[in-house]
Amino acid sequence: MIFEQIGKIAVRWRYAIIGAWIAAVVIVTLIAPNLSDVATSDQSVMLPADAPFRHELEVYQEAFPASSGSTSMVIVVQTDDDLGILNQANSSFDEQIDTPTSQYISQLVEWLNGEEAPESIINVISPVSSEQVADMTVDESNEIAMIPVNLSMAAADTNFSQIVTEPIREWIDANQPDGVASYITGAQPVLSAFSDAAISTAESTLVVTVGLVIVLLLLIYRSPVSPLIPLSVVTVSYLITRGLVAMLADGTLIVSSYADILLVVVIYGAGTDYCLFLISRFREEVADNSNIHESTVTTIEKVGETITSSAGTIFVGFTAMVFAEFGLFNTSGPALAIGIIVALLAGLTLVPAILSVLGNRAFWPGKATHRSSGRFYKATSNLVAQRPLLVIVVVVGLMLPLGIYGLSAPLNYSTVSDLPNDLEAKQGYQVLERSLGPG
Repeated sequence: MIFEQIGKIAVRWRYAIIGAWIAAVVIVTLIAPNLSDVATSDQSVMLPADAPFRHELEVYQEAFPASSGSTSMVIVVQTDDDLGILNQANSSFDEQIDTPTSQYISQLVEWLNGEEAPESIINVISPVSSEQVADMTVDESNEIAMIPVNLSMAAADTNFSQIVTEPIREWIDANQPDGVASYITGAQPVLSAFSDAAISTAESTLVVTVGLVIVLLLLIYRSPVSPLIPLSVVTVSYLITRGLVAMLADGTLIVSSYADILLVVVIYGAGTDYCLFLISRFREEVADNSNIHESTVTTIEKVGETITSSAGTIFVGFTAMVFAEFGLFNTSGPALAIGIIVALLAGLTLVPAILSVLGNRAFWPGKATHRSSGRFYKATSNLVAQRPLLVIVVVVGLMLPLGIYGLSAPLNYSTVSDLPNDLEAKQGYQVLERSLGPG
Protein backbone atom coordinates (compact mmCIF):
# COMPACT_ATOMS: atom_id res chain seq x y z
CA MET A 1 0.00 0.00 0.00
CA ILE A 2 2.77 2.41 0.92
CA PHE A 3 4.56 1.89 -2.39
CA GLU A 4 1.33 2.49 -4.28
CA GLN A 5 1.05 5.84 -2.49
CA ILE A 6 4.67 6.64 -3.31
CA GLY A 7 3.95 5.88 -6.96
CA LYS A 8 0.90 8.14 -6.98
CA ILE A 9 2.87 10.98 -5.39
CA ALA A 10 5.71 10.52 -7.88
CA VAL A 11 3.25 10.69 -10.80
CA ARG A 12 1.19 13.59 -9.47
CA TRP A 13 4.18 15.75 -8.54
CA ARG A 14 6.52 14.46 -11.24
CA TYR A 15 7.79 17.84 -12.44
CA ALA A 16 8.25 19.13 -8.90
CA ILE A 17 10.17 15.99 -7.94
CA ILE A 18 12.47 16.25 -10.96
CA GLY A 19 13.06 19.92 -10.18
CA ALA A 20 13.71 19.18 -6.50
CA TRP A 21 16.38 16.59 -7.30
CA ILE A 22 18.07 18.95 -9.76
CA ALA A 23 17.98 21.74 -7.17
CA ALA A 24 19.42 19.38 -4.55
CA VAL A 25 22.36 18.54 -6.81
CA VAL A 26 23.08 22.20 -7.50
CA ILE A 27 22.80 23.28 -3.85
CA VAL A 28 24.86 20.41 -2.42
CA THR A 29 27.54 20.85 -5.10
CA LEU A 30 27.80 24.57 -4.37
CA ILE A 31 27.91 24.43 -0.57
CA ALA A 32 29.84 21.20 -0.04
CA PRO A 33 33.65 21.13 -0.10
CA ASN A 34 35.48 18.92 -2.55
CA LEU A 35 35.61 15.41 -1.09
CA SER A 36 39.21 14.93 -2.22
CA ASP A 37 40.19 18.03 -0.20
CA VAL A 38 38.67 16.87 3.10
CA ALA A 39 39.31 13.12 2.83
CA THR A 40 42.55 11.86 4.34
CA SER A 41 45.21 9.49 3.08
CA ASP A 42 46.94 9.39 6.48
CA GLN A 43 46.56 5.78 7.61
CA SER A 44 47.68 6.59 11.16
CA VAL A 45 44.36 8.28 11.96
CA MET A 46 42.58 5.10 10.85
CA LEU A 47 44.17 3.02 13.62
CA PRO A 48 42.21 2.06 16.77
CA ALA A 49 42.65 4.31 19.80
CA ASP A 50 44.51 1.54 21.67
CA ALA A 51 46.98 0.88 18.84
CA PRO A 52 50.64 1.14 20.01
CA PHE A 53 51.44 3.65 17.26
CA ARG A 54 48.68 6.01 18.44
CA HIS A 55 50.03 5.83 22.00
CA GLU A 56 53.59 6.49 20.85
CA LEU A 57 52.41 9.43 18.75
CA GLU A 58 50.60 10.97 21.73
CA VAL A 59 53.68 10.59 23.92
CA TYR A 60 55.86 12.18 21.24
CA GLN A 61 53.48 15.12 20.77
CA GLU A 62 53.39 15.75 24.52
CA ALA A 63 57.17 15.66 24.75
CA PHE A 64 57.80 17.73 21.60
CA PRO A 65 54.73 19.94 21.06
CA ALA A 66 56.61 22.31 18.77
CA SER A 67 57.13 19.59 16.17
CA SER A 68 53.79 17.81 16.57
CA GLY A 69 52.37 19.52 13.50
CA SER A 70 55.34 18.76 11.29
CA THR A 71 56.14 15.89 9.01
CA SER A 72 59.17 14.63 7.17
CA MET A 73 60.55 13.52 3.87
CA VAL A 74 63.76 11.88 2.72
CA ILE A 75 65.83 12.52 -0.38
CA VAL A 76 67.56 9.30 -1.42
CA VAL A 77 70.78 9.62 -3.42
CA GLN A 78 72.08 6.58 -5.31
CA THR A 79 75.36 6.60 -7.23
CA ASP A 80 77.12 4.34 -9.77
CA ASP A 81 80.43 6.18 -9.31
CA ASP A 82 83.32 3.85 -8.51
CA LEU A 83 84.29 6.05 -5.56
CA GLY A 84 80.79 5.76 -4.09
CA ILE A 85 79.36 8.29 -1.66
CA LEU A 86 82.53 8.43 0.42
CA ASN A 87 86.08 7.81 -0.76
CA GLN A 88 86.86 5.06 1.72
CA ALA A 89 90.47 4.83 0.50
CA ASN A 90 91.17 7.93 2.58
CA SER A 91 91.36 7.82 6.37
CA SER A 92 90.32 11.42 7.02
CA PHE A 93 86.59 12.12 6.78
CA ASP A 94 87.27 15.49 5.14
CA GLU A 95 89.12 13.64 2.39
CA GLN A 96 86.43 10.94 2.16
CA ILE A 97 83.78 13.48 1.18
CA ASP A 98 85.91 14.70 -1.72
CA THR A 99 83.88 12.72 -4.27
CA PRO A 100 81.52 13.99 -7.00
CA THR A 101 78.51 12.46 -5.23
CA SER A 102 79.43 13.93 -1.83
CA GLN A 103 79.93 17.34 -3.40
CA TYR A 104 76.54 17.06 -5.07
CA ILE A 105 74.95 16.13 -1.74
CA SER A 106 76.62 19.13 -0.06
CA GLN A 107 75.34 21.47 -2.78
CA LEU A 108 71.83 20.03 -2.48
CA VAL A 109 71.80 20.42 1.32
CA GLU A 110 73.12 23.98 1.00
CA TRP A 111 70.33 24.83 -1.45
CA LEU A 112 67.69 23.20 0.78
CA ASN A 113 68.86 25.42 3.65
CA GLY A 114 68.91 28.51 1.43
CA GLU A 115 66.29 31.14 0.64
CA GLU A 116 65.36 29.69 -2.76
CA ALA A 117 64.22 26.40 -1.27
CA PRO A 118 60.59 25.82 -0.18
CA GLU A 119 59.72 27.81 2.94
CA SER A 120 58.21 24.79 4.68
CA ILE A 121 61.64 23.21 5.21
CA ILE A 122 62.61 23.42 8.90
CA ASN A 123 65.96 21.64 8.89
CA VAL A 124 68.04 19.27 6.80
CA ILE A 125 70.47 16.59 7.95
CA SER A 126 73.44 16.16 5.65
CA PRO A 127 74.86 12.63 5.43
CA VAL A 128 78.29 14.11 4.68
CA SER A 129 78.35 16.57 7.56
CA SER A 130 80.17 14.27 9.98
CA GLU A 131 81.42 10.73 10.32
CA GLN A 132 78.76 9.94 12.94
CA VAL A 133 75.90 11.09 10.69
CA ALA A 134 77.38 9.24 7.71
CA ASP A 135 77.38 6.00 9.72
CA MET A 136 73.60 6.33 10.12
CA THR A 137 72.65 7.68 6.68
CA VAL A 138 75.03 5.98 4.22
CA ASP A 139 74.51 2.27 3.54
CA GLU A 140 77.19 -0.41 3.80
CA SER A 141 77.65 -0.60 0.03
CA ASN A 142 78.60 3.11 0.03
CA GLU A 143 76.25 3.60 -2.92
CA ILE A 144 73.14 5.00 -1.24
CA ALA A 145 72.68 7.92 1.15
CA MET A 146 69.58 9.53 2.59
CA ILE A 147 69.01 13.18 3.39
CA PRO A 148 66.30 13.56 6.10
CA VAL A 149 64.28 16.77 5.75
CA ASN A 150 61.93 18.06 8.44
CA LEU A 151 58.93 20.06 7.21
CA SER A 152 56.52 22.45 8.87
CA MET A 153 53.63 21.12 6.77
CA ALA A 154 51.14 18.85 8.51
CA ALA A 155 50.47 15.43 7.03
CA ALA A 156 47.04 16.51 5.82
CA ASP A 157 48.25 19.59 3.92
CA THR A 158 47.29 19.63 0.26
CA ASN A 159 49.28 20.81 -2.78
CA PHE A 160 52.44 19.29 -1.34
CA SER A 161 53.75 18.40 -4.78
CA GLN A 162 53.45 21.96 -6.08
CA ILE A 163 54.83 23.58 -2.94
CA VAL A 164 57.70 21.24 -2.06
CA THR A 165 58.35 18.37 -4.44
CA GLU A 166 58.36 20.23 -7.75
CA PRO A 167 60.89 22.97 -6.76
CA ILE A 168 63.26 20.36 -5.31
CA ARG A 169 62.89 18.13 -8.35
CA GLU A 170 63.66 21.09 -10.66
CA TRP A 171 66.90 21.80 -8.77
CA ILE A 172 67.89 18.13 -8.80
CA ASP A 173 67.27 17.77 -12.53
CA ALA A 174 69.37 20.86 -13.22
CA ASN A 175 72.32 19.95 -10.97
CA GLN A 176 72.41 16.18 -10.62
CA PRO A 177 75.67 14.72 -12.05
CA ASP A 178 75.79 11.74 -14.39
CA GLY A 179 75.63 8.37 -12.69
CA VAL A 180 73.58 9.70 -9.78
CA ALA A 181 69.86 9.14 -9.17
CA SER A 182 67.85 11.07 -6.58
CA TYR A 183 64.42 10.17 -5.20
CA ILE A 184 62.10 12.28 -3.06
CA THR A 185 60.31 9.97 -0.64
CA GLY A 186 59.39 9.68 3.03
CA ALA A 187 56.19 10.16 5.01
CA GLN A 188 54.79 13.28 3.36
CA PRO A 189 55.72 12.44 -0.26
CA VAL A 190 54.18 8.97 0.14
CA LEU A 191 50.96 10.39 1.61
CA SER A 192 50.81 13.04 -1.10
CA ALA A 193 51.37 10.46 -3.84
CA PHE A 194 48.73 8.22 -2.27
CA SER A 195 46.22 11.07 -2.20
CA ASP A 196 46.95 12.01 -5.83
CA ALA A 197 46.68 8.36 -6.88
CA ALA A 198 43.35 8.00 -5.07
CA ILE A 199 41.93 11.05 -6.84
CA SER A 200 43.18 9.82 -10.22
CA THR A 201 41.79 6.35 -9.55
CA ALA A 202 38.39 7.76 -8.58
CA GLU A 203 38.24 9.79 -11.78
CA SER A 204 39.22 6.86 -14.00
CA THR A 205 36.86 4.53 -12.12
CA LEU A 206 34.00 6.95 -12.74
CA VAL A 207 34.77 7.18 -16.47
CA VAL A 208 35.10 3.41 -16.88
CA THR A 209 31.97 2.71 -14.83
CA VAL A 210 29.84 5.20 -16.75
CA GLY A 211 31.16 3.85 -20.05
CA LEU A 212 30.37 0.24 -19.13
CA VAL A 213 26.90 1.20 -17.89
CA ILE A 214 26.13 2.98 -21.17
CA VAL A 215 27.36 0.07 -23.31
CA LEU A 216 25.47 -2.55 -21.29
CA LEU A 217 22.24 -0.55 -21.25
CA LEU A 218 22.44 0.08 -24.99
CA LEU A 219 22.82 -3.67 -25.54
CA ILE A 220 19.93 -4.45 -23.19
CA TYR A 221 17.39 -1.86 -24.34
CA ARG A 222 18.56 -1.09 -27.89
CA SER A 223 17.45 2.48 -27.33
CA PRO A 224 19.47 5.69 -26.93
CA VAL A 225 16.92 7.05 -24.45
CA SER A 226 16.58 4.21 -21.93
CA PRO A 227 20.26 4.25 -20.81
CA LEU A 228 20.01 7.96 -20.05
CA ILE A 229 17.43 7.35 -17.31
CA PRO A 230 19.54 5.18 -14.97
CA LEU A 231 22.69 7.08 -15.91
CA SER A 232 21.19 10.46 -14.96
CA VAL A 233 19.49 9.13 -11.82
CA VAL A 234 22.60 7.38 -10.55
CA THR A 235 24.82 10.37 -11.34
CA VAL A 236 22.46 12.63 -9.39
CA SER A 237 22.61 10.17 -6.47
CA TYR A 238 26.40 10.06 -6.61
CA LEU A 239 26.85 13.83 -6.69
CA ILE A 240 24.48 14.37 -3.77
CA THR A 241 26.07 11.59 -1.72
CA ARG A 242 29.56 12.87 -2.47
CA GLY A 243 28.56 16.33 -1.26
CA LEU A 244 26.91 15.03 1.92
CA VAL A 245 29.90 12.86 2.78
CA ALA A 246 32.25 15.79 2.10
CA MET A 247 30.28 17.99 4.50
CA LEU A 248 30.50 15.29 7.18
CA ALA A 249 34.22 14.88 6.51
CA ASP A 250 34.66 18.63 6.89
CA GLY A 251 33.04 18.34 10.30
CA THR A 252 33.35 15.33 12.57
CA LEU A 253 33.64 12.25 10.35
CA ILE A 254 37.07 11.00 9.24
CA VAL A 255 36.79 9.85 5.63
CA SER A 256 39.47 7.93 3.75
CA SER A 257 40.61 8.87 0.26
CA TYR A 258 39.32 5.45 -0.76
CA ALA A 259 35.74 6.55 -0.03
CA ASP A 260 35.23 8.30 -3.36
CA ILE A 261 36.23 5.17 -5.29
CA LEU A 262 33.93 3.00 -3.18
CA LEU A 263 31.04 5.43 -3.64
CA VAL A 264 31.38 5.25 -7.42
CA VAL A 265 31.37 1.45 -7.44
CA VAL A 266 28.54 1.01 -4.93
CA ILE A 267 26.18 3.73 -6.13
CA TYR A 268 26.60 3.05 -9.84
CA GLY A 269 26.34 -0.69 -9.21
CA ALA A 270 23.35 -0.80 -6.88
CA GLY A 271 21.65 2.30 -8.30
CA THR A 272 21.76 0.98 -11.85
CA ASP A 273 20.23 -2.31 -10.67
CA TYR A 274 17.33 -0.48 -9.02
CA CYS A 275 16.71 1.50 -12.19
CA LEU A 276 16.83 -1.63 -14.34
CA PHE A 277 14.22 -3.32 -12.15
CA LEU A 278 11.93 -0.31 -12.45
CA ILE A 279 12.39 0.28 -16.18
CA SER A 280 11.93 -3.40 -17.04
CA ARG A 281 8.74 -3.62 -14.99
CA PHE A 282 7.51 -0.32 -16.47
CA ARG A 283 8.01 -1.69 -19.98
CA GLU A 284 5.92 -4.76 -19.14
CA GLU A 285 3.17 -2.66 -17.58
CA VAL A 286 2.98 -0.19 -20.48
CA ALA A 287 2.80 -3.10 -22.94
CA ASP A 288 -0.43 -4.18 -21.19
CA ASN A 289 -1.81 -0.77 -20.19
CA SER A 290 -1.50 2.31 -22.39
CA ASN A 291 -2.25 4.59 -19.41
CA ILE A 292 1.26 5.76 -18.55
CA HIS A 293 0.39 7.10 -15.12
CA GLU A 294 -1.35 3.90 -14.01
CA SER A 295 1.54 1.84 -15.34
CA THR A 296 4.01 3.95 -13.38
CA VAL A 297 2.07 3.55 -10.13
CA THR A 298 1.80 -0.22 -10.67
CA THR A 299 5.53 -0.40 -11.33
CA ILE A 300 6.40 1.20 -7.99
CA GLU A 301 3.75 -0.88 -6.23
CA LYS A 302 5.19 -4.15 -7.57
CA VAL A 303 8.93 -3.41 -7.55
CA GLY A 304 9.25 -0.89 -4.72
CA GLU A 305 9.29 -3.53 -2.01
CA THR A 306 11.96 -5.55 -3.82
CA ILE A 307 14.46 -2.73 -4.25
CA THR A 308 13.75 -1.38 -0.76
CA SER A 309 14.48 -4.79 0.76
CA SER A 310 17.68 -5.00 -1.26
CA ALA A 311 18.78 -1.51 -0.25
CA GLY A 312 17.84 -2.17 3.38
CA THR A 313 20.02 -5.27 3.52
CA ILE A 314 22.98 -3.42 2.04
CA PHE A 315 22.36 -0.46 4.37
CA VAL A 316 22.47 -2.71 7.43
CA GLY A 317 25.69 -4.29 6.21
CA PHE A 318 27.40 -0.97 5.63
CA THR A 319 26.13 0.41 8.94
CA ALA A 320 27.55 -2.62 10.76
CA MET A 321 30.99 -1.60 9.49
CA VAL A 322 30.89 1.16 12.12
CA PHE A 323 31.86 -1.47 14.70
CA ALA A 324 35.07 -2.41 12.87
CA GLU A 325 38.31 -1.42 14.61
CA PHE A 326 40.21 -0.25 11.54
CA GLY A 327 39.21 3.28 10.58
CA LEU A 328 39.19 2.62 6.83
CA PHE A 329 36.20 0.33 7.38
CA ASN A 330 34.33 2.07 10.21
CA THR A 331 34.47 5.41 8.38
CA SER A 332 33.66 4.07 4.91
CA GLY A 333 30.59 2.21 6.20
CA PRO A 334 28.51 5.32 7.03
CA ALA A 335 29.51 7.00 3.76
CA LEU A 336 28.40 4.00 1.71
CA ALA A 337 25.21 3.65 3.76
CA ILE A 338 24.33 7.24 2.90
CA GLY A 339 24.93 6.46 -0.77
CA ILE A 340 22.56 3.48 -0.71
CA ILE A 341 19.79 5.50 0.94
CA VAL A 342 20.14 8.33 -1.58
CA ALA A 343 20.14 5.84 -4.48
CA LEU A 344 17.01 4.16 -3.07
CA LEU A 345 15.17 7.47 -2.64
CA ALA A 346 16.09 8.44 -6.20
CA GLY A 347 14.85 5.08 -7.45
CA LEU A 348 11.50 5.39 -5.68
CA THR A 349 10.83 9.02 -6.63
CA LEU A 350 13.00 10.35 -9.46
CA VAL A 351 12.81 7.27 -11.71
CA PRO A 352 8.98 7.03 -11.70
CA ALA A 353 8.74 10.79 -12.18
CA ILE A 354 10.94 10.59 -15.29
CA LEU A 355 9.11 7.51 -16.61
CA SER A 356 5.71 9.15 -16.19
CA VAL A 357 6.95 12.15 -18.19
CA LEU A 358 8.57 10.13 -20.99
CA GLY A 359 6.10 7.27 -21.27
CA ASN A 360 6.69 5.22 -24.44
CA ARG A 361 9.37 7.69 -25.51
CA ALA A 362 11.65 6.05 -22.94
CA PHE A 363 12.04 3.16 -25.39
CA TRP A 364 12.42 5.24 -28.58
CA PRO A 365 12.79 4.40 -31.45
CA GLY A 366 10.84 1.29 -30.42
CA LYS A 367 8.00 1.03 -27.97
CA ALA A 368 7.17 -0.90 -24.83
CA THR A 369 6.54 -4.56 -25.66
CA HIS A 370 6.83 -7.89 -23.91
CA ARG A 371 10.22 -9.42 -24.62
CA SER A 372 10.92 -13.13 -24.72
CA SER A 373 13.50 -14.45 -22.31
CA GLY A 374 15.65 -15.86 -25.14
CA ARG A 375 16.96 -19.35 -25.74
CA PHE A 376 19.96 -19.04 -23.44
CA TYR A 377 17.96 -18.04 -20.37
CA LYS A 378 15.25 -20.58 -21.16
CA ALA A 379 17.82 -23.38 -21.46
CA THR A 380 19.51 -22.26 -18.24
CA SER A 381 16.27 -22.20 -16.28
CA ASN A 382 15.32 -25.64 -17.61
CA LEU A 383 18.70 -27.05 -16.57
CA VAL A 384 18.42 -25.61 -13.06
CA ALA A 385 14.86 -26.92 -12.67
CA GLN A 386 15.59 -30.40 -14.02
CA ARG A 387 19.08 -31.00 -12.54
CA PRO A 388 19.27 -28.85 -9.39
CA LEU A 389 21.70 -31.11 -7.50
CA LEU A 390 24.13 -31.22 -10.42
CA VAL A 391 24.04 -27.43 -10.73
CA ILE A 392 24.71 -27.02 -7.00
CA VAL A 393 27.67 -29.41 -7.08
CA VAL A 394 29.22 -27.75 -10.15
CA VAL A 395 28.77 -24.18 -8.88
CA VAL A 396 30.08 -25.00 -5.39
CA GLY A 397 32.97 -26.93 -6.92
CA LEU A 398 33.96 -23.90 -9.00
CA MET A 399 33.51 -21.34 -6.23
CA LEU A 400 34.89 -23.23 -3.23
CA PRO A 401 38.59 -23.06 -4.27
CA LEU A 402 38.26 -19.33 -4.84
CA GLY A 403 36.64 -18.90 -1.44
CA ILE A 404 39.37 -20.89 0.29
CA TYR A 405 42.05 -18.85 -1.46
CA GLY A 406 40.31 -15.62 -0.48
CA LEU A 407 40.21 -16.62 3.20
CA SER A 408 43.88 -17.60 3.23
CA ALA A 409 45.20 -14.65 1.19
CA PRO A 410 47.53 -12.42 3.26
CA LEU A 411 46.25 -8.93 4.02
CA ASN A 412 48.44 -5.91 3.39
CA TYR A 413 47.64 -2.43 4.68
CA SER A 414 50.87 -0.85 3.46
CA THR A 415 50.26 2.54 1.88
CA VAL A 416 53.42 2.22 -0.21
CA SER A 417 52.41 -1.12 -1.75
CA ASP A 418 49.18 0.47 -3.02
CA LEU A 419 51.07 3.06 -5.07
CA PRO A 420 51.89 2.59 -8.78
CA ASN A 421 55.42 1.30 -9.37
CA ASP A 422 56.42 4.28 -11.51
CA LEU A 423 55.94 6.87 -8.74
CA GLU A 424 59.13 8.46 -7.40
CA ALA A 425 58.01 8.20 -3.76
CA LYS A 426 57.60 4.43 -4.06
CA GLN A 427 60.83 3.93 -6.00
CA GLY A 428 62.79 5.89 -3.40
CA TYR A 429 61.21 3.93 -0.56
CA GLN A 430 62.13 0.64 -2.25
CA VAL A 431 65.73 1.79 -2.69
CA LEU A 432 65.90 2.61 1.03
CA GLU A 433 64.22 -0.65 1.98
CA ARG A 434 66.75 -2.70 0.01
CA SER A 435 69.77 -0.85 1.35
CA LEU A 436 68.94 0.31 4.88
CA GLY A 437 65.98 -1.93 5.69
CA PRO A 438 62.27 -1.05 6.09
CA GLY A 439 61.19 1.60 8.56
